[in-house]
This record gives sequence, C-alpha cells and structure tokens, in this order.
Amino acid sequence: MSDFKQKQLERERFKALCDLLVAECKSKHANLDSVKTLLQSGADVQYKYSEPLRRAAKNQNFELIKLLINHGALTDAPIARTFLAQICDHKFNEKIEPAFFEILDMAHSKTGDYMSLFTPYINSMAVHGRLDKLRCLQKRYYLTESELAGVIERRVIFEIVLNNHDEILEFIEKHKNWYVQESYDMAVDSGEWIVLERLIKVGGYVKPSDKAVAKAVFDGHFAVLDMLFNCGYSFERKEIFLEKACRAALSRGTRSLAYLTQHGYALSDKYMGKTILEHAIDDKNLPLLDYLQSNAG
Repeated sequence: MSDFKQKQLERERFKALCDLLVAECKSKHANLDSVKTLLQSGADVQYKYSEPLRRAAKNQNFELIKLLINHGALTDAPIARTFLAQICDHKFNEKIEPAFFEILDMAHSKTGDYMSLFTPYINSMAVHGRLDKLRCLQKRYYLTESELAGVIERRVIFEIVLNNHDEILEFIEKHKNWYVQESYDMAVDSGEWIVLERLIKVGGYVKPSDKAVAKAVFDGHFAVLDMLFNCGYSFERKEIFLEKACRAALSRGTRSLAYLTQHGYALSDKYMGKTILEHAIDDKNLPLLDYLQSNAG
C-alpha cells in the first residue's frame, strides 16, 4: 500500500473516531466506557474546537465533563473554558450548583483561571436579583465585591433596572459606574425608556449619539424620543434621521416620518442629494409614496 493511501486511510479513521466521540458526547446518556475507548483509540478531545466538551456541557453531564477535562479538553483551547462557563445558561438550578462548582474547581486546577469561568454565573445570578448567590460565591472563592460587580454586563444591568432588583443594583453601583455614554446610547438604541429614565434621573442628561437616535427613529421608539425632546434634545435636520424614517416606511409604516415632521422636518427635505419623493420612487417604497400623496400641499 502506498504512503499516500496509508495516510488517507489514517485520516478517514481519525475523522470517524472523532465523529463517534462527538455523537457519544451529544447523547444525554453517554456511555463513559465508550468515550474512554474512543479517546484511547486516538479520537481528539479537542476535535472541532472542543465540540465533545460543548456537547457534554450543554447536557450538564458532569461525569463526562470530568472525563474530557482529564483527557486534556482544556489544554490550549480557551474556547473550551467558555463552554464550561455556559453550563449555567442551560436550565441551571440550585440542585446542580455543587457539581458545577466542582467542575470549576477542576478547571481552575488545570488553567489557573477563575473569573472567566465565573462571569456567566455571576451575570445569571445578577439578572435574577440573587445577591445572596453572589455573596456565597464571594465567600467561597475569596472574591472582592469589586471583582463581582466588575464583570456584570451592561445588558444585565438594564434587566436589573427593568425588574426592580434595587438591592443588587445598589451593590453594583457601589463599585461600578454605568452612567456612561455607552449606556445612554444603548438605552436609546434599544428603546428602553425606563432605563433611560433612571440614567437621566441619577446620572443627568447626556446627549446620545446620532447613530443611537437614528436607530430609535427607525424602530419607532417614540417614548425614548419624547424623553430626549423633553430634556432639550434638538432633532436638527440631520439626513441620517430622515433616511431612517423613510426606510422604516417599508416595514414599519410612516409614523417615524410623521414624528420628524412634528419636530421641524419637511416633506420637501432631501437626503443623499435627493428628495423624499425621489427616494420613494427609486426604492418602490409604496407606503411612503401613499403618505406623501396624502400629505401633499
């Protein structure tokens, strides 16, 4: 048999072993002995960017996860650590916490890393207002309050505000200033007027970026736009706002354009060198054409 043929057969055998390993790890009732045999026979524990570990973590199969880690699943594979961290995203509950932390301890012994593993858990507990869980984590691993608050994501803080989890919000704000430009832009962009209201009330009014306001115009977040207007925001005749309002007509109706006309815009205005009518014709924007015809003169 030629060397080329031999290598081709070896590659096919290797792929077959690895595919069998992934299939076994994908099963909710994975056979640990079969997994051991496949690994001992040459299957790669890091195959397809640690797909075996991803499958095991998704199924919360902790014995299988331990087996994969002991066979090098975390070696030179940073993405594998994210799979462990995401265990708490898959119907996580208090019953599995001891096993989850045992896995994290095992991962730490292999990588020396904790915080990247903790981050999804911290955010998961924070979004549900579980300050008690964060306190337990802090005590167990000798973390500081600043370390805990530092990894809580802005989107999670928004959810905390929306769900009135005041205790954990107070905890975060002791160590983290989220009253920054990015928060105002995100609140405007996503139409979260309740969050924007708190930002303005506590942090004061901060002018959002044109990009964020344009997105709010396109999506029709009028409560947010009204709030900005009441704070003194000027809807100057900016082409980006007019363009977004006209494009929105195709899928969302003409309310955004009507809103702009109530704040100083005219149907004769231009953007990108053309009138609204010319753009409507070019784009075959029938809702916009109907609106222009109904409001002509």
